[in-house]
Amino acid sequence: MSAELEGAGVTEIDQQYAKAVALQMAGQDAEAVALYREILDRAPGHAAASHNLGMLCLATGEGGEALERVMNAVESSPAEPQFWISLIKVLQTLGEHDHVPGVMEQAAAAGLGASDLAALRLAAGEGELQDVAGDVREVPAPDTLADRIHALLKRDRVAGRSGLRKLRGPTASQVDQAIKLFQRGDFTALEHYAGEMSRRHPQHPTGWHLLGIAQQMLCTHYYGLEALIKAVGLKPADAEYFDHLASALEQLGKPELAAACFARGLELAPTLFPLLLKYAQCEIRRGNAEGAEILTTKLCDAFPNSAEAHYLRGLFRSRSGQLDDAIQCFERSIALNPALSAPYQDLGLIYFNRGNLEQAIDLSRKAVEQMPGNAPCFSNMLFFATHDEHRSPEDLFALHRQYALRYETPLKAHWQPHANDRSPDRKLRIGYVSGDFYGHAVASFILPVLERLDRTQFDLFGFYNHTVCDDMTRRIAAQFKYWLPISHVTDAALAEIVRACRIDILIDLSGHTGGNRLLTFARKPAPVQMTAIGHADTTGLDAMDYFITDRDLAPPGRFDAHFSERLMDLDSGVVFSFPNDAPPVTDLPALSNGYLTFGSFNRPGKITARTLDLWTELMRALPDARMLLGSVNDEQIRRKLEQGFAERGVAAERLRFMPRVAVPEYLAAHGGIDVLLDTFPFNAGTTLLYSMWMGVPVLTVRGDRYVSNLGAAVMAKAGLPDFVADDASGFINKGVELAADLECLASVRAGFRERLQARPQFDPAFVTRCIEGGFRKAWHAWVSTHAV
Repeated sequence: MSAELEGAGVTEIDQQYAKAVALQMAGQDAEAVALYREILDRAPGHAAASHNLGMLCLATGEGGEALERVMNAVESSPAEPQFWISLIKVLQTLGEHDHVPGVMEQAAAAGLGASDLAALRLAAGEGELQDVAGDVREVPAPDTLADRIHALLKRDRVAGRSGLRKLRGPTASQVDQAIKLFQRGDFTALEHYAGEMSRRHPQHPTGWHLLGIAQQMLCTHYYGLEALIKAVGLKPADAEYFDHLASALEQLGKPELAAACFARGLELAPTLFPLLLKYAQCEIRRGNAEGAEILTTKLCDAFPNSAEAHYLRGLFRSRSGQLDDAIQCFERSIALNPALSAPYQDLGLIYFNRGNLEQAIDLSRKAVEQMPGNAPCFSNMLFFATHDEHRSPEDLFALHRQYALRYETPLKAHWQPHANDRSPDRKLRIGYVSGDFYGHAVASFILPVLERLDRTQFDLFGFYNHTVCDDMTRRIAAQFKYWLPISHVTDAALAEIVRACRIDILIDLSGHTGGNRLLTFARKPAPVQMTAIGHADTTGLDAMDYFITDRDLAPPGRFDAHFSERLMDLDSGVVFSFPNDAPPVTDLPALSNGYLTFGSFNRPGKITARTLDLWTELMRALPDARMLLGSVNDEQIRRKLEQGFAERGVAAERLRFMPRVAVPEYLAAHGGIDVLLDTFPFNAGTTLLYSMWMGVPVLTVRGDRYVSNLGAAVMAKAGLPDFVADDASGFINKGVELAADLECLASVRAGFRERLQARPQFDPAFVTRCIEGGFRKAWHAWVSTHAV
């Protein structure tokens, strides 16, 4: 949830290209061909467009043009192995087999790596090597990138200096003109101007450097990377060049290569502030604690009056668990520059996790005041507000609607009609948008559904808004017919891609949590739009049509007034992937202990005053009871919780704390807990489901809003309504009754896994069929109201 310190836009050419790729992937080849031709009329050197057009021409029997287009792509980007593979494919299709060995020799001479040349040999020997995307190249992504960067780093730092003196390069006035374009923020004009400069002086670094900067600012990251590599190769002793190259590499998810380039730049200019700042950011993001410590310390020592320097030091301290130091750094940053929004957000997160919700909300509000156009700041404030026990559901809904008024309303004038096929029972295109397609809790909810959606009824498109790629990412990506990484794409450009793909139903899995793309949804690129899982509340958007839920989680008519979306009335709408490798369920601890042990693994930010009131009243009624509190990583959090219990009559000796730990250890800890106690107003979610799998039920209270009804709904799904109270007194009474009936608790515990496996509400196949029915019903509703 950390704020970013940078931003950029997208060129018209880049948007056109993204749309052309989407059209091609969506099977609209004629429209894609027309758009590729338009791109090449304006940018003849656009290698990827030339390649894709060539392969489309080959598919329609236009072999001559196919050969010309693909050859142009190879000439423009000889380091791209797919272009060489496609050239071999075109030659073989045309029967020009004699030319294939020559192509192989040229590819080797172009510097392709061993793995790329092996792929070419496979193509040459078998006559075919299909790219995953059907020969569609979204962006050039050379496998030899690491080799090329390492080669640059090995070059003599004085190489190129004597050559530069001899080269005739751009004049001072031409460079000044380019700098003026940059300062005006006219990056489209700068791209054109620098492109001409690099064509006239291809052996001089200045044009390539300026071209790379322009393309980075316009989010054409891969093309900017190529230009910056050329610039550094021509001028390897320039720290600023390495700075910009490193930034480009990090944007493309290559943090190790970026760090190496930042390090070289720092050797050349040890106190270059922008480089030092970005290098520190890079080390923090990639989790290099030693490097981050050295760099953030150096930043603050060299630039003691820099708000950004102290912010980054605070960010590192926060992520390494040094929260008191982090608070001091963030406060120092705010004092130096009150207009910088990032420290407000991260300081607010620390206070939230320490249970100081009012301070967290106040800081997030100040961040919004400092950056009124920053939608993520507002989303952060909404996330905190959902935990506020003093805010009514109506007030919370009004705050979400303010988000829509501020960020969605200006976009409504640009909403366009949808040209999707109105056939009610045809195969539908479903798009999922998330930044959590990795080892994140969201993955455990969505993967069981993705694995079971009927592919005869739905084509799945995955839009992934993150650069992390782990085993879970690969498992999720394998479920989609089309997989598009979008972290480098703007909200407006993503909306165009969605529209070009003719997505029928677009699903948000983030809500107002980090990494959301709600400003894409606010542009209404798909006829039907839904939200689910990530944020247990409304988005507030008019453009969001449905909230995926069911009758247990949202009883009909009960929470409808709190949502801008229509609440789906499914038999079951949420499923969870319980871990197959979980440790076995243990015997009830109370049978041997002689007393109940309560537990909570919720983040401390959920433990409000009302929650402590309920917990401590129950523990006073059961003076022998104990409690284990997990996810307590900070000594101050522990002290605050101990004080909160003590003020309410529960001694610290009755409490046990454990930090956030790895999943196996976390699951095993349930062996020492008899009953989980819920939090209010924001109930347990993922932690409740894990606890149930470990045989531990939750004692909860039915709430007045969606997030306060999660515990009651899940226990109802499990067929255990006796663990759900209607009010505070009922909560205490039920807790006392449980302590007096250990045989009942032991029976529930021993048979909990079998109970969950037998209930249809927890059966992934059943839940998926319910969701499929919801998709079809929503599509029929749209068709019936949008006749051509």
